[in-house]
Amino acid sequence: MDIKLYIDYFDEISHLDRDKQFELLEKAYRDVLASHKVPLFSIIPTMFRLMFLVSMLCASYFFFDMAIWSIVVGTLLGLLMARVAITEVKDSMLKKALKPHLELLD
Repeated sequence: MDIKLYIDYFDEISHLDRDKQFELLEKAYRDVLASHKVPLFSIIPTMFRLMFLVSMLCASYFFFDMAIWSIVVGTLLGLLMARVAITEVKDSMLKKALKPHLELLD
């Protein structure tokens, strides 16, 4: 996961220097990885994409009889919804892990 994407992303740390933000984000990232036995940041995107694609393709099968346009639309919608869900889950996990480190700053 690229931690640099989260620099100036969270309001709680955006006022800090970039180096300090990177350090805090790196610690939070390591905490998330250490708190789970499986590498969540690697598994979540794969599982969400698969889950959303299968659900959208099943829905297109039941509602539109597997027309080609419904497969294309279902695939695009599934990937879009998975992207949003992955971003939200990763953001919330990182933000939750960041809170204890922010309390140490105060």
